[in-house]
Amino acid sequence: MQVGLYSSAARRDVDAGRAFVAARGDAPTPAGIRAARAALRADGHFDRLTALRDFHATSECRDLLFHVQERTFTFEQLGAALHGLGVELLGFVVEPAVLHAYRQAHPEDRRAVDLERWARFEQERPDTFLGMMQFWVRKPA
Repeated sequence: MQVGLYSSAARRDVDAGRAFVAARGDAPTPAGIRAARAALRADGHFDRLTALRDFHATSECRDLLFHVQERTFTFEQLGAALHGLGVELLGFVVEPAVLHAYRQAHPEDRRAVDLERWARFEQERPDTFLGMMQFWVRKPA
């Protein structure tokens, strides 16, 4: 099964933007979303957030900045979830350049499935899973 989860490290700018918007009291209406986007652009601390594709379309921005139930995961939480479900990690769905960089940094992890090493890799490159952590799992045979 392929699974997609949001990375806590990669969503740090989204979390900061959400806190900013909540403090302003912007509503998840078209007018409120436009006001929130204008304020975030003007602030100067949100350049990475305002560069995201989802920031520029009203519906996607509503999901990005006004989502009420989004949950993010650390690699430690992911490992606990996989263990609790009794599934085996088969690998991450990442760009070839990311996998190459990971393998350069951690050649001892031949299958590229060591969560502690991925956590260190992401700590050095926090935007690795900016879109989402996507990975394949299976029940052991």
